[in-house]
Amino acid sequence: MKKRNHILRLVLLLVILVLLNVLGSFRYFRLDLTAEGRYTLSDPTKEVLDQLDDKVLFRVYLEGEFPAGFRRLSNETKRMLREFHAYSDYIEFEFVDPGAGESEEERQQLYRQLSDKGIEGTQLQMKEGDQRSSQIIFPGGVVYYMGREGVFTLLKSQAGASPEAQLNTSVQALEFELANALRKLQINDRKGIGFVEGHGELSDVQTEGIARVLKEAYDMARLDLRAFVVDSVTGQISIAEKQEQLNRFDLLVIAKPREKYADLDKYLIDQYIMQGGKVIWLIDRVFADMDSLATKSQALSYPLDLNLDDILFRYGVRLNDQLVQDALCAEIPVVVNLVNGVPQYEFFPWLYFPLAMPYQDHPIVSNINPVKFEFPSSIDTIVTPGVKKTVLLTSSPYTKVSQVPTNISLSTLNEQPQPEEFTQQFLPMAVLLAGTFTSNFKNRLQPRDGNGEQLSLIEESEPTAQIVIADGDVVRNQFQRGEALRLGYDKFTGNQYGNEDFILNAVDYLLDDSGLTAVRSRELKLRLLDAAKLQGNRTYWKTLNTALPLVLVVLIGILLNYWRRRKYAK
Repeated sequence: MKKRNHILRLVLLLVILVLLNVLGSFRYFRLDLTAEGRYTLSDPTKEVLDQLDDKVLFRVYLEGEFPAGFRRLSNETKRMLREFHAYSDYIEFEFVDPGAGESEEERQQLYRQLSDKGIEGTQLQMKEGDQRSSQIIFPGGVVYYMGREGVFTLLKSQAGASPEAQLNTSVQALEFELANALRKLQINDRKGIGFVEGHGELSDVQTEGIARVLKEAYDMARLDLRAFVVDSVTGQISIAEKQEQLNRFDLLVIAKPREKYADLDKYLIDQYIMQGGKVIWLIDRVFADMDSLATKSQALSYPLDLNLDDILFRYGVRLNDQLVQDALCAEIPVVVNLVNGVPQYEFFPWLYFPLAMPYQDHPIVSNINPVKFEFPSSIDTIVTPGVKKTVLLTSSPYTKVSQVPTNISLSTLNEQPQPEEFTQQFLPMAVLLAGTFTSNFKNRLQPRDGNGEQLSLIEESEPTAQIVIADGDVVRNQFQRGEALRLGYDKFTGNQYGNEDFILNAVDYLLDDSGLTAVRSRELKLRLLDAAKLQGNRTYWKTLNTALPLVLVVLIGILLNYWRRRKYAK
């Protein structure tokens, strides 16, 4: 009877297991017991995976013999892709060791192919005890979907962060990087970005660095606000057609204008915003540039009147007539000597080039390098009903401002900053505005058309968003041998600042309907062993980890044997 009951229980258990397995095949379910939900995909990522119609292949070039940190990054990437695959059978992935070619020629050819795709190699210096070695790795990959391909990066560098913190940041960003690369391949109806012209804004070559990257996911075009279609009979300009042209864009970028905006220009932008359009303003409130200092040791900086104060004030911000100087700043090269006619350079901190830091953990600025500004002013936020202001970037805790007009002199490079002068802190230099905006022309006379009649006016906007940045140079790239460099790369120091990531994140945030950009601010706690103790007691920990499990197994065996002897002795 007992034997029969045991058999029935076993059969019942097997039936339950089979039923659970069958039910599990119809419904995705995984149990995540981690405090921060480390093994749980976010809803936006699931939405991206739900929209797949065909097989997806992730090819990751992070395989081989690595130090522990990069092994962790490789393993976490595999784990994340397994989570993708567990949720969607369309997901496939493979890991490739780019250094596993049979010959040096094959390896170099693959390295060039990866570099051409935009996956840059990183020289890795390794130390094992007293032994040192170097290895080139390519921490990135390519995703293939329906005949398209996109590139993703796995390693996130952060200025001043420890290697452990950088790797943890990279692990935190895995879900976003992989899902975002896939989302870009799914987009059939690409959104449009218009760079405004007509007021001395940055040219296409000056913004080529960021345009190259934006073109991977968006349609790009230049838009001259002052170029109108003219009726051949009446000779009048067509404002309606210009508005229609504006509304074809999902986002406008106004980058470093140098000439005044007429009321008609502001009306066109204002009504574009009232219909839900989004704008990134990169505005110089002060005229100051390094070109003025190229031939003389000092130059005058003064307020730059662009006739935009009223419209920005109505939307919720004011750019101040001042120059921000910051102890946390970029360096510039200065000729200190001539040797056989060849200039010798030294680098000096230039207080007028602040390195702006994220003010809070927002998806636009989460885990990015400091953003380089050049002669910026500060921003005040204004109480505006229906508009939420979020400060994105600020100066450091060691800041001072100079009211303009004022002289800028290279002689200050030789002066040590006085701490008692740098008492201001966290001055806003980039602000996100989101909500319902009031038209700048409400309760005011709006421009008239060619017949002298007032133009129609939408007084309240649909819910939308704008970003105001107190420096136009944030989006301007440098050049080397006639080629536009990556945005944020300083050819003199070799530093890569966070300008490109900041602008990309800002654009993605404003135009992302999926909510995927919110995944960027996801935080995983860094739980590290004490490296000093680990190195100092290396033999002890190795012996303990090897011997302790064996000792425990032996003890358990002895106890079980003792228990059985006592049980059956009775």
